[in-house]
Amino acid sequence: MSGSKHMAIDYDLMAIFDADQRPMPFLFNKVTPHFADEKVAFVQVPQYYSEITSGVSLGAFFQQLPFLRLVMRGRSKANSAFSLGSGTIYRVRALREIGGLDDSTITDDISTSIDLHSRGWRSVYIDKPLVWYGMPPKSIAGYLV
Repeated sequence: MSGSKHMAIDYDLMAIFDADQRPMPFLFNKVTPHFADEKVAFVQVPQYYSEITSGVSLGAFFQQLPFLRLVMRGRSKANSAFSLGSGTIYRVRALREIGGLDDSTITDDISTSIDLHSRGWRSVYIDKPLVWYGMPPKSIAGYLV
């Protein structure tokens, strides 16, 4: 992420994914039209787990659904969606305006979202499975970490 902090990026958009995730081949076809609005700073898509092999991983999958299906949809309608740290596509110009991703806190995704919204930038949440293969926790210990 050091490139984003120093804004050594020569692109209009920047996508962030966890190492265990894979964007669907059509992700950018679905996301980029939202950037026609010059005030959209980022578009967020949900993470859906694969390899649900235990009761814990199944529980982890279901516990995130109310947040992803209800809370994030509502926040998007109110122009207050959060970046979730992965599955986020940012407008580089918006990040430049706030000095890059906020690396002063472990909750950099939410802090960056708040910084962008406070400067008048917009956010969009698309509740479609456009990123897949996130690995769920397989044990209680993994869930609590």
